[in-house]
Amino acid sequence: MSFTSVSDFGFDRVAYFPEQLAVLLSDVARLLPSRLRCDLTRSLILLLNQKIGILKN
Repeated sequence: MSFTSVSDFGFDRVAYFPEQLAVLLSDVARLLPSRLRCDLTRSLILLLNQKIGILKN
């Protein structure tokens, strides 16, 4: 189940979310608690892997 399948937003509205998350991490990574930084990084990896999977299909 993906984010777009459980939300009211279409893919066009969340297409840039992985990039926005990457920018957030690069800007404030040192200020975030370790656990939150790990969770955000893990989420970014999962989103990018899903995006790569969509592009291959």
